Amino acid sequence: MKKVGILLLMAHFLFAGCARETPRAVYYRTTATGKALTRVQYDSIKTRLTESMRAAIPDLEFRETLIDSTVAQDSIILTYSLDFGETPEPEKIRLYLGRQLPQVPLKVQPEGQLRLADLRGKPVWLNFWFTTCKPCIEEMPVMNRIRSAFGDRVHYLAITFDPYEKVVPFLQKHAFAFDHAIEAGSFIDSLGLQGFPKNLFLDREGVVRHIADGIPYVIKDGKLVMGEGEEFTGFLEALLNEHQDPGHAGG
Repeated sequence: MKKVGILLLMAHFLFAGCARETPRAVYYRTTATGKALTRVQYDSIKTRLTESMRAAIPDLEFRETLIDSTVAQDSIILTYSLDFGETPEPEKIRLYLGRQLPQVPLKVQPEGQLRLADLRGKPVWLNFWFTTCKPCIEEMPVMNRIRSAFGDRVHYLAITFDPYEKVVPFLQKHAFAFDHAIEAGSFIDSLGLQGFPKNLFLDREGVVRHIADGIPYVIKDGKLVMGEGEEFTGFLEALLNEHQDPGHAGG
């Protein structure tokens, strides 16, 4: 349950901010001590590796994970880990897209209970996290800024399987301006989450409209940094701009 989504370090950052921020020459390598390669050389290695592995085991999934980015003089060097594994089944949570989540009581901090149905009438931003999840922690300041921008037009609920004894001291050290549901392990397990953080955006009727991992990282000055969450802002603006439809049951 504590697997942190590696996709945070892959898909979005390279294309979102790279064109203006990165140095002109970009090189690639497959290990921290490997030879710097051009894009053509790097792609050739990936192709040969993929073809040879899938010739032996056709169902293997290729995984390309960025593990480091460094600036050397006038260039940037991206280091990737290349490996293979069995193709994972889609996350169960994806089955809830366009539907309502289970209506189970959630224990909220500091005390009390709520059901997601109690939040209807406004869009809802759900964040699934835990106290030792590094990308969960790194996206909190951006989430706080987005929450401040939208104010009370949206409900904000962070959900964790961690117990009271961990959550309270964590929140005393880290500003996290969401409401908090704790000790929600059974609810999280029922959703089949495979990585953290996970962010869900519900419409006014509690229907899941968007599912995302964490706020994407970007490359700035040759380093990976947390982005500004423009995609999440867009989700909330779209939900707020929708006309409320009393006949939309979403289930």
